[in-house]
Amino acid sequence: EVAQLQLSAAEALVCALRIQTNGNILVLEGTQDSASNKRFWQEHGPRALGLVRASKLRLSSWRVAAAEMDAFLYANSAKGIVRQAFTGAGVEYLRLANYLVDHYKAHDSAVSLCYLGGFYAVAPWPLGNMPRGLADMMAALQIEPKSRRNNYYVCLLQYKNGDFSSAAASCKAALRANCIGSEKDYCDFLTDQVHRILYLASSAA
Repeated sequence: EVAQLQLSAAEALVCALRIQTNGNILVLEGTQDSASNKRFWQEHGPRALGLVRASKLRLSSWRVAAAEMDAFLYANSAKGIVRQAFTGAGVEYLRLANYLVDHYKAHDSAVSLCYLGGFYAVAPWPLGNMPRGLADMMAALQIEPKSRRNNYYVCLLQYKNGDFSSAAASCKAALRANCIGSEKDYCDFLTDQVHRILYLASSAA
């Protein structure tokens, strides 16, 4: 069926985007909005989003919702997702993330909550809310404590919040955890970031 082919093509593009740009995960500096990443997102993100939204005319599943969230993130990261927090793109991002939370919360180790937590962690004031971001990451960790990504995000936000001893403990937990699901596409980069925050947190504690 055409819709299935469209969805599969969108998922393949999203996978390539994830691998090439380290999952666009949060880092200590906030985001990974480098010039090369933006070019790659601009080239492939809108294509992925167009394909998955075309498939939505006939399909409805966690695969569609997850691919749309990913594709939307990459397509809009090309323009600077943080700068768009106050625009319609920010509203749409939250709508898609909340839909995932409401319907497929546990999918991919509760990545839905990581999308929400990431938004509140990096959005400018007054939308930015670090305690809310950390709470969302903690909720994801509670659902899947074996996820390296979930442990890393807790570690990162604890560090940014100045709780260095807790951050160090969370980073150590992240190293004991595994890269699960889509995390495998950027596991090496993720692990490097865990080691980086662990060193900084241990030095500051």
